[in-house]
Amino acid sequence: MEKEINPYQANFKQAVKDLRLSRGITLQVVANLLELDINTLHDYLYKPHSRPGRDPLKLLAGLTGRPMTDFDDDPGAPPEGATEDSSEMDRFMLRVMGKDLSKLTEKQKRNALDQWNVMMRGYESSE
Repeated sequence: MEKEINPYQANFKQAVKDLRLSRGITLQVVANLLELDINTLHDYLYKPHSRPGRDPLKLLAGLTGRPMTDFDDDPGAPPEGATEDSSEMDRFMLRVMGKDLSKLTEKQKRNALDQWNVMMRGYESSE
């Protein structure tokens, strides 16, 4: 089974490659330019669910002249599922839980959903 990558990982990988080729630099130098540890950069390049944060993406965009949106959705946008009325807590939970859920296996996701349903039924019955 082929590994899923985030839709922007290919763009990130290509930008790093282009930067290396255009400047004749090593991956270690790119990691330094992005203020990352070499192992962290390697994770961002090759681990399917690993995504760089805003700071390294801003640095890469600046170094390559590419827009941030090549590497991530609108960085200032609320997480998927948030509305204009979503509280800061709601936005935080959507962002954190979504990121954590992407690391689970399908079986673990099913178990988490089952637990969620049990918890929500408990809240509904206590009102």
